[in-house]
Amino acid sequence: MNNKLKMALSFVAFSLFVISATAQDDDFDDFDPSMFEEAGSTLKSFCTNKVLGQSPSSLISFGLDMQGAADLSVGAFDGNIAEEVPLGLSSGYRFVSNVPILSKNNILINWGVSFVQFGYSLTQDNLTNAFSENLREYSLKWFNTNFTIFKPLNEKRFLLFQLAGELNGDYAFDNMPGFDQLRIPAAFVYGFKPNDRLIWGPGVSHTYLGGARNLLPAIYYYHTFQNGKWGIEALFPARVQARYRWDSRTLMLLGYQVEGATYRLSNFGTTDHSSTLSKSYNEAELRRSEIRLGATFNKGLNDFIWVGAQAGLRLNYSYNLDDGDFYRGFDDEGFLAENTLKNTFYAQLTLSMVSP
Repeated sequence: MNNKLKMALSFVAFSLFVISATAQDDDFDDFDPSMFEEAGSTLKSFCTNKVLGQSPSSLISFGLDMQGAADLSVGAFDGNIAEEVPLGLSSGYRFVSNVPILSKNNILINWGVSFVQFGYSLTQDNLTNAFSENLREYSLKWFNTNFTIFKPLNEKRFLLFQLAGELNGDYAFDNMPGFDQLRIPAAFVYGFKPNDRLIWGPGVSHTYLGGARNLLPAIYYYHTFQNGKWGIEALFPARVQARYRWDSRTLMLLGYQVEGATYRLSNFGTTDHSSTLSKSYNEAELRRSEIRLGATFNKGLNDFIWVGAQAGLRLNYSYNLDDGDFYRGFDDEGFLAENTLKNTFYAQLTLSMVSP
């Protein structure tokens, strides 16, 4: 058995081990507790995980991402000169699943698996920087498996946990990264549910949404106003969205959300200009983070199938290179290379199977 197959089987075994450990104990970063499947019947002594009128819980979703043309300024490093690179219309796709594996009145556990691929269209042929060449030749991939636990304590209080494992980079499926590249986001919320229209709680998140590893406070807040039409769905600072519902199958969200991760550039030394580098940079990582400011329109075709369209402005937050994974926090100095990606529009189309 070759090493690549061994690594792939090892990661599958890791996921199964986490499932087993979670079940025995009865116990993304940016998590969405509203995606839980709610228990069929609820005892009065425990609060539920949803509020009236909130967005439907997506079980499986397929999406297409697009971003408009933009300019990328690549910084100089280790003999590679700085250059301005025009990007054309870029695109990618995503698969997201989040299904219940245990649903009881006193505990809910969901298992999620997500895969996002995005490739940039570099319209310039005569590139002079190793990072620019790497970005042209290889797409970025984000693979995540996570477990989210909603544990009600009584009618008014609950605990919320999430633990995830991520493998992100420019890899191919026949060249999967090893466990040394595994990133582990996690989150915890202590929450309150005073009534059926409000659920909220403070928390803390170990996250890569800003690109680099960070530890941030979080506020989980879902609120439907008394008129039943308007509401707020938020996990600050990762996302804040206002919700308007026309009817049971038509709603709109308006606000922002942060998408980000750190990507290991395992092919960094294979480009034409990699020979100009003084060392191999086997641990080079792209700190990619963006803020998506826009509107989402969701429509239910029936009780189970929904379609969605999202569009707005993609604001760049981070697109720098680092040499290795380490806690950076909000430190914005000492990068391997400092890059700037100009802002542009984005659009996303989704097809989802939801829990009615």
